[in-house]
Amino acid sequence: MIFPIQGMDIARLARGLFAAGAAGLCVAGCQSLPSNLPPAPRATSVATAPYLLQPGDVVELHSPLAPDLDEQVAVGPDGGLTFHYTDQIAASGHTLKDVSDIVRDKYCKDVLECKNRTSDVKITLRNFVGVRVYVTGEVAAPSEIVSTGQISVVQAIAKAGGIRITAQSSQALLMRRDANNQPHIYSIDLASAMNGRDPTADIFLQPLDVVYVPRGRLGNVSMAFEFIRNAIPFSVGTSFGISNRPAF
Repeated sequence: MIFPIQGMDIARLARGLFAAGAAGLCVAGCQSLPSNLPPAPRATSVATAPYLLQPGDVVELHSPLAPDLDEQVAVGPDGGLTFHYTDQIAASGHTLKDVSDIVRDKYCKDVLECKNRTSDVKITLRNFVGVRVYVTGEVAAPSEIVSTGQISVVQAIAKAGGIRITAQSSQALLMRRDANNQPHIYSIDLASAMNGRDPTADIFLQPLDVVYVPRGRLGNVSMAFEFIRNAIPFSVGTSFGISNRPAF
């Protein structure tokens, strides 16, 4: 599915990305692109790119030892997940295994007498909102794209209508947040990915990734963030709900 880049979701995305990373950008402002940028993390198969939880995903807890404790909980808009006997867990941007380890530790320590944590407390993903990414810049239809499974950068650009003739594909960028919601910029070898010279250059995207294809050459990291900010409209009054607490 493709949705135009507009409204609260993209506003919150942009607001959080730039507010969280402002200090780091000042340090990197004099770097040249793309040589001084790290390449985007590559994955050669879906199995090497585990799904990261995001707001709207539904996680179920089940315990054969105490079925009355079974419950389904949705990841909230702030990325938090709270079961009956846990404090809020910062689940968004983390794998189901990360969350499962925390929940099992809590339940087997304070609630249940577990003999085998894995079988005595089962955590499963019951419903997911899909991989939601954003493609902007010199593409035919800058869009928010939702995929029910893993999606690669070339697939995302194709869903956005492909690149324009004015695109600088050698200067394509990926903006991705880490576990603490800090944004990082990577270079993408888009030309090699699209012409098939290097199949591994067609990286798998993660939820809330932003792919930016510029029109001209970018001189430094600050310029890259400025171009992306101008390409993604957002309201100064919105907030992405960045958390200052540790991830777990």
